Amino acid sequence: MKLRCVLLDDQTMFLQMLVAMIRNVPGLEVIGSFERVTPALDFCQRNETDLLIIDLQLPDGLGFRFFKQRFGRIEK
Repeated sequence: MKLRCVLLDDQTMFLQMLVAMIRNVPGLEVIGSFERVTPALDFCQRNETDLLIIDLQLPDGLGFRFFKQRFGRIEK
């Protein structure tokens, strides 16, 4: 079974590079890649994900806020 991965980064070229790299990793499957918080959040609310790779500085929000909106809390 592959782990379902979602990527969120506002740098298009970096995001494309990450997608290409992760697609070559056995056991991982990229199910979504996004440059903005809102569409990524909508997607993650409708789809089960196992792994999130999130940029912390995004034009429409912070990565930590995305995580908190998705999961309701941040563990220390």
